[in-house]
Amino acid sequence: MFHPDRICSKTGLAVLREEVDRYFQKLTETYNLLQDKEEREKYLNQKIAKKNTKRVKKVLKAEVEFQKGMVYFKKRDYEEAEKHFKKALMLQPDEGIYMGMWAWVTYTNPENDKENIRHSILEALKEACKKTEKEADLQYYLGKIMLDSGQLASAKNRFQNALRIKRNHIEAARELRLMAKRKKNKKQSLFSKFNFFKKN
Repeated sequence: MFHPDRICSKTGLAVLREEVDRYFQKLTETYNLLQDKEEREKYLNQKIAKKNTKRVKKVLKAEVEFQKGMVYFKKRDYEEAEKHFKKALMLQPDEGIYMGMWAWVTYTNPENDKENIRHSILEALKEACKKTEKEADLQYYLGKIMLDSGQLASAKNRFQNALRIKRNHIEAARELRLMAKRKKNKKQSLFSKFNFFKKN
């Protein structure tokens, strides 16, 4: 019914002959491909390989952006680091370390208003820690933001998590020592006040 010879001669659509031929050729190729088991498997494998290659390229591109971000982060160029971490995260949204580093750098970037972004950054870091449970630095960064938010017990828990993952995490150990020192000083201060009132 739709063969080029028939459709063009019977319906008076001779002007469309070239286009109809092209479509019919595609249909013939597809039909032949589906009929031949070997050709069909070869075609499907090529499609899968092409899809996998695309995915691998995306993963590699994200990793390159992440590594660039780490270079700028170490140089304390937080604005540039934030850009690259964001690109990495856009390419691989489920990668916890990308999300965590983007969140931390966004928070530490002096160009950003910490007060306004603290809550959303806190949530992003919590999500990053769920996705990447074995990253000590992410636990530490989350602890630091919790400390800024006045969530002392939660911050302490995150610093302890960082040390459980990495026993020699210097920054987390230091924060725990400082927290213990502050608590001790507070107790001594209260005790001194209590004794002063007792003497009078």
